[in-house]
Amino acid sequence: MTSKYIIGLDGGSQSSKATIFDTDGNVVCEATQPLAPMHTPGAGIAEHPDDDLYTSVVAAASRVMEAFPGNPADIVGVGLCSIRCCRALVRSDGTLAEPVQSWMDERLSRPYEHTNQEVAYVTTASGYLMGRLTGELTDTIANYIGPWPMDVKTWDWFDDQETFDSFNVPREMLYRLQMPGDIGGYVNAAFSSQTGIPEGLPVVHTANDKATEALGSGLRDGATGLVSLGTYIAGMVMGREFAPDPQSYFSNFASEPYRYLYECAGIRRGMWTVSWLRDLLGTEIALAAAAAGLSSEEHLNLAASAVPAGSDGLLCVLDWLAPPNKPFKKGMFIGFDERHGYAHMYRAVLEGIAFTMKRNMDAMASERSLDLEALVLSGGGSNSDLAAQIFADVFNVPVVRNAVRNAAGLGAAICTAVACGIYAGFDEAREHMVHRHDRFEPTPGNARLYGELCAVAGRYPARRTPSSNESTRSSQMTKEPSPMPKLGRSKKIFQLALLILAAGSIYPLVYLRQNFEATILTVFHLSNSELADLYSMLGIIFVIGYIPSGWLADRIPVRYLIVFSLAVTAITGLFYAQVPDKSTLLYVYLAWGFATVFTFWSAILKTVSLLADKSEEGKYFGALDGGRGLVEAILASCAVGLFAVFAGSGTPDFAASKSGFQAVVYMYCAVLIAIAVLIFFVLSDGDTTAKATREEPVESTFAAVRRILKIREVWVMSIVLFCGYTLFWAHYYFSGFLNVNLAVSPVNAGVVTVIMLWMRPIGGFGGGYLADRLGKSRVLAVSMTAAAAGLIGLSLLPSGSTALADVLVVAVGLFLYAIRGVYWSLLDDCRVPAAATGIAIGIISFVGYLPDIVIPQISGAIYAAFGKDVAGANSLFFIVTAAIGVIGAGAAAYFAVLMKKRRTAEAASVGAALPAAG
Repeated sequence: MTSKYIIGLDGGSQSSKATIFDTDGNVVCEATQPLAPMHTPGAGIAEHPDDDLYTSVVAAASRVMEAFPGNPADIVGVGLCSIRCCRALVRSDGTLAEPVQSWMDERLSRPYEHTNQEVAYVTTASGYLMGRLTGELTDTIANYIGPWPMDVKTWDWFDDQETFDSFNVPREMLYRLQMPGDIGGYVNAAFSSQTGIPEGLPVVHTANDKATEALGSGLRDGATGLVSLGTYIAGMVMGREFAPDPQSYFSNFASEPYRYLYECAGIRRGMWTVSWLRDLLGTEIALAAAAAGLSSEEHLNLAASAVPAGSDGLLCVLDWLAPPNKPFKKGMFIGFDERHGYAHMYRAVLEGIAFTMKRNMDAMASERSLDLEALVLSGGGSNSDLAAQIFADVFNVPVVRNAVRNAAGLGAAICTAVACGIYAGFDEAREHMVHRHDRFEPTPGNARLYGELCAVAGRYPARRTPSSNESTRSSQMTKEPSPMPKLGRSKKIFQLALLILAAGSIYPLVYLRQNFEATILTVFHLSNSELADLYSMLGIIFVIGYIPSGWLADRIPVRYLIVFSLAVTAITGLFYAQVPDKSTLLYVYLAWGFATVFTFWSAILKTVSLLADKSEEGKYFGALDGGRGLVEAILASCAVGLFAVFAGSGTPDFAASKSGFQAVVYMYCAVLIAIAVLIFFVLSDGDTTAKATREEPVESTFAAVRRILKIREVWVMSIVLFCGYTLFWAHYYFSGFLNVNLAVSPVNAGVVTVIMLWMRPIGGFGGGYLADRLGKSRVLAVSMTAAAAGLIGLSLLPSGSTALADVLVVAVGLFLYAIRGVYWSLLDDCRVPAAATGIAIGIISFVGYLPDIVIPQISGAIYAAFGKDVAGANSLFFIVTAAIGVIGAGAAAYFAVLMKKRRTAEAASVGAALPAAG
């Protein structure tokens, strides 16, 4: 035995351990102090009572020093490791202002809220303990997992002040950061007197408990995996790069500077399930074990070892603790028959654990292109030879166990050995201090059988979709929002088709003038200015109605709003078809304005937003706009044909015009009523509220507006929409531009613009598809830049460039419709609370559609300034519009930058979702 020693302190979620190692990594003595039961005074609150994290460390440390046979003067340092994902609120004197918030506390899922004036510092469990042991306010960078302003790439606080501030923790309230292996302070007099650990010994920072456990297990690269068999079962491999957006694992700090730990999904209450079964079997097992001179676990392992691999067909699916967002999930045994007894159940639990971790580790290995060559088992569950052999057979690779099973304590000792100069670096320390104890080779026959059973077990996830009543009961019992079942793809597409039909059929009736302006003027004896006044009033109603529209969409089920809008538009249309006196048309257009904006606009957009999954928002909004254009084109073609049937093919007189007009209006009304009925019976409110379970409702309208106005992405999206819609306004001027600037005949100009109109479904669907594959902001930025370039190109074309102009008009139209199809897909990225989505749509619409008021004023000023030079005015108008489009492209690019920063922040705080060690 060497003459120098190291103390490893390991604070876990169930107990605090103190171990004294020699510098070769051998255990000299150890002690454990169980933690008190978690204090849960309210729903979602889980606290370590009193000062339990510190007092348990003191108890364990004092007992290990009492058991230490050597000279305390030969102890060179103390390594401190503590549980991850906790938050400690500390007074200015270093003591707790409130109990430490556990990783299970829902407050850890959001930024810090300063409500207690006694709180001077906010830190992690490791930072708090370092302060109590040494008096120094330092903490390890590698334990900042969760809602902290930590840049995982740089191993430092975020440089961007705005991102830093979003975590609500002022810099002066944070402890000074240090690396794993740095000395955080020295044992102070108080801790020394309480424990017997010599005063003045260096106390060394490690990392979060899982990372320190990986270090103490000897992990070095991606070829060797680690499964930690604790209360929470975790699977890990090491790496050298930060993975910003993994799909099947978490990217976490390692216990070595600038290295990373990749951790796959684990099992909540993993080895707890084994203990649960042991206790459930009761005194009979305890008595049988005692008679054989064994512990209950040893007796069960021995009995289960006699059961053949596969437990004679008994399968256990692990889910004894449901995630908070899926409280309906349950664990289960499948396949009982008369052969099965408690030994089969015990083995089936161990096999179920191995199957689950095999699938989770395989997903991570596949994503990272790794081939696991060996597996290390650690934690209390690794003491079972049966468990080790099952893991070897299920993973079909050798399984090794280390001489020291308290890998987190050994990892803390390794950090201390490096800090105190015992070894030159982590690799050398690991080489000397981590020792393999035994090795389990896979049994070929069992490996083949388990490969088949693992695939079978994967088809029986421990969950079932609850009925609405069951979901409600579960929600009430757990005090958590009840998750909505996801729609099948075919049903979602059908519901999207209904929404496209609604959006594509409601506005053509209101804007009937686009195809039948002369007929309307004739039938109602209106002048052009009188009709223009009606539509000006309609435009004002639209602008006024956007925000109230959002308010309604957040408070009334969208199905009712959409059905109401279609019905009111149709009923008003039926009155319109009676050709009332023109003095009553004001009320017709008022009703239409109310029905198509106040109760319809935000409702339809909110419904699509809630219906679309994150990965398909571009396609859904692109389909909405492209499909809407297709429906409008089809209905317009039918309307023109119907008008021809009733009014004749020649120039109609008043009676024929009226007859044709009424037929067209009746057709649109019939379509609206049919769609309203279909939506009422098919579109259920539950189908489109899945995302709404993510957040709590906003308390009031004013609170919602204030909250939304503070979201930077909302303002950037509003600018994108304003600029994109400004670009779209240019298409109204294409026909006149072709006539005047390039001397294209009205007929040919009409053909080109009609071809451009058919770009709407192509641009909408295509833009949405590309947005989901390439990025919404990127597609918008490129499309707006291309559209702006096309408009500038048109403005610079010399007379006679007809063919090139035709191509440019159609191409610009394609990009314009791609922009229209994509810009609303940015909405979900704004992280608006689902309960305030409608108000957000209203606010964004109010800003984004201001071109309806602004652009006529700009164009009017331009054309007035140019007088008879209409061609020059056309060109300048396109250049001004293009300039605004370039601003929009920049805004879209900036939106992409914001998304990248957010992903970085989320990666840094992803550990808030990581369960702590068991």
